[in-house]
Amino acid sequence: MRLNCLQAHRKPRVKRTTDSHYAWPVARKVIDLDFAASAPDYKKAVDISYVWTAEVGLYLAIVIDPFSLRIAGW
Repeated sequence: MRLNCLQAHRKPRVKRTTDSHYAWPVARKVIDLDFAASAPDYKKAVDISYVWTAEVGLYLAIVIDPFSLRIAGW
């Protein structure tokens, strides 16, 4: 490579943005991965997706009622 005047290009290092030593308290797990609801509107589950369109990407958030498995909002 040196004879042909070629050089390798390194990718820039990714800057770490996560700080695991922060002063704010961590929220406790209230639902504890138990999604079975005993009554309607007792618990809610949320899913967030990223949808690409022809122009831009959009976020889509869906709120689901685990008792009836119906979409409560989006």
